[in-house]
Amino acid sequence: MMLDRIGGEVARATSLVRYAPNTEFKPHTHQGGEEVLVINGRFFDEYGEHPAGSWIRSPQQSEHTPYIRDEDALIFVTTGHLT
Repeated sequence: MMLDRIGGEVARATSLVRYAPNTEFKPHTHQGGEEVLVINGRFFDEYGEHPAGSWIRSPQQSEHTPYIRDEDALIFVTTGHLT
């Protein structure tokens, strides 16, 4: 669910996102940074496992390859605001 968006393809955006089990993403860069609050489930990337209650703050130009394993995950995410 998009809560706020300013911009086009590369945007400042805030969303509530539910990921299905076994979801994988390609490596990508957050040009304006990213902050994630894991509300339910577990969110993974090459930096580790992030269970419910985790707050992840990735600086401008940070890169990662997120994925979800055997259960769905609900996250609050905002991007593009850490310039």
